[in-house]
Amino acid sequence: MRQRMRQSHTSGDLANLTTVPSDNIGPFQQAQAQKLVTRLRIALSQLPPQEAQVFCLRYLNDMSYRRIAKELNIKTTTAGVLLHRARAKLRYLLEKADVT
Repeated sequence: MRQRMRQSHTSGDLANLTTVPSDNIGPFQQAQAQKLVTRLRIALSQLPPQEAQVFCLRYLNDMSYRRIAKELNIKTTTAGVLLHRARAKLRYLLEKADVT
């Protein structure tokens, strides 16, 4: 996943997930947030590359569907479909990680 992310335009953004804002949160909440970040990074690595890229562009770079489509040279509707699939798979993977 690191290699995929380095090749994309979001190379530095995933690394920023390791930092948890400390604005009025205690150690327990910070530990929970860090655990979620770790689980999200693992789940992202299990997605197909284009789905992971669309997810990162949308939620880490705060790009619109239209801008993502332009960046990846795909249709806007395709960006939406890929994002929908990525969210569904991430939801499943994160829920599965809670059970195990």
